[in-house]
Amino acid sequence: MSSLASAKKGVRLRPQGLYDGQISEWRKAAESAAGIGPKKAGRKPLDAKDREIAQLKAENAKLSKRAFVAESLVDIQKKVMALISISNP
Repeated sequence: MSSLASAKKGVRLRPQGLYDGQISEWRKAAESAAGIGPKKAGRKPLDAKDREIAQLKAENAKLSKRAFVAESLVDIQKKVMALISISNP
């Protein structure tokens, strides 16, 4: 029936007292009973392990940024000290 055009379906079903909407409802009910219904949209919920991994990745990124800033400040301090020692022999 699903391969027939909508108009042809109606012509075939109406004499038997059936309508396309009923067929759709029955199909959805059968799919949900069989567990093959449509999948839920969106992300799957994270389990504890995945949440911990996400938290550790975020913490790692934060600490990497802090380390980069600290190394940059040390480089700037070295350059300032070099300039001070050059200007005051």
